[in-house]
Amino acid sequence: MTRLTEKEVEALQSLEPDSLQQPELDLAQRWVLPTPAARRNYIRFATDASRFFRGRREVGFRGDNWLL
Repeated sequence: MTRLTEKEVEALQSLEPDSLQQPELDLAQRWVLPTPAARRNYIRFATDASRFFRGRREVGFRGDNWLL
């Protein structure tokens, strides 16, 4: 992970508390009807999201200098 610069810290601290809230959903976004189009959209979303997974890699606990 990287550390934030002073300018980035100041920008985050200057945000108003209400500016981070999400807008209200309209009626079309609240309900997903069990239609073939809705299922197709969900499958496409799940497929795209699964591409971010890079697989598990082994953690190398080797040597004498590691602790949990």
